[in-house]
Amino acid sequence: MAADGLSLEIREVDRAEGIGLIEYLLSPVKDPWSVFRKATRRPSLRLFLLAALIVSAMGAAGGVISASRTEYRFVNLPEGVDPAQIQAAARVFSGPAFVGATSFVSGMVVALLAGGLAHVVARLAGGEPVNLSTTLTCFGAVYLTEGVKSLIDVVGLLQTLPGRIVITIDLANPYSARAGDVAKQFQATPVSLAMSGLVAVWQWFLLTELMRTVFGLGRGESAAAAAVLVLLKFIPLFADLALW
Repeated sequence: MAADGLSLEIREVDRAEGIGLIEYLLSPVKDPWSVFRKATRRPSLRLFLLAALIVSAMGAAGGVISASRTEYRFVNLPEGVDPAQIQAAARVFSGPAFVGATSFVSGMVVALLAGGLAHVVARLAGGEPVNLSTTLTCFGAVYLTEGVKSLIDVVGLLQTLPGRIVITIDLANPYSARAGDVAKQFQATPVSLAMSGLVAVWQWFLLTELMRTVFGLGRGESAAAAAVLVLLKFIPLFADLALW
């Protein structure tokens, strides 16, 4: 009887610690501190992987939308170059399948790099030694907010990009045409920039709590470290917009 009671108690505890997928995804919004507290006791990379998959999938969707509406035309081809071969190569390397796949893979890599960077910044700021798996588990709650911005970008691309964008590239001077990512047409709009700012504030708040709860940093140190991470995220965006 005692053994049966013990077994029943263990099953009940396991059931209580279990959490469904939807509840797990909503937990960073409902109670982000619970994610940080649980990660310090029992790290699980599930939330981080889900966040990385969601954000990467959104990025891939945006790339597919842009690529499916973009057509490249080439002029001043070098002598002896078959125009059909150039067009065929362009369709392969700028087509929706290639762009979507590369966007998804790069998104997963960026998620890992971002989580690793958060770990390094926290340790440089004097945070307590923490396993990288714990950092990534907590960082999933922060990175999941990036999916909100990615979803807005996808919806914005569907609404704002024209049905067909033709980019003419002069092969005698390839840099004469700005054949960059057409998604920047939406990224430069006030709506997108405003959403980027709101998400950045949200992420700064969560990162500050991550630094305090997981790494034991003071409030001021946590806020400063979180601000550094948020500002680093904006450097590529501002650089792209400046060069566009």
